[in-house]
Amino acid sequence: IVATPAGKIGKRFTIRVHPVVAEDAFKPLQLGPTRNCLRWKKFFGPGKEVEDPFTPYYNSALLREISLNRHLALLHTAFQQCPAMPDSIRLFKVWLHQRSLNKGLRS
Repeated sequence: IVATPAGKIGKRFTIRVHPVVAEDAFKPLQLGPTRNCLRWKKFFGPGKEVEDPFTPYYNSALLREISLNRHLALLHTAFQQCPAMPDSIRLFKVWLHQRSLNKGLRS
């Protein structure tokens, strides 16, 4: 969810809300690449024979959502322990921009 405030402040700031799945919502074994977390029979009805295919993209998306809180905690700890981290990231972004490597998906 992306929200931009009205007025002058909206030109400088954007608010992004990332919904996160609780870490204990799914068992990690259920989210393997050869597993299926979608039950197609619920959509097509009990009378139809539907093979449940693997859902690796859906499973990996859930795993990514589950790990967001842990990743945020790791970044927070890294920023607290290393005061030069913000400057290092800025330098890295300049380096990427100079080599035109900052173009791409969500860059």
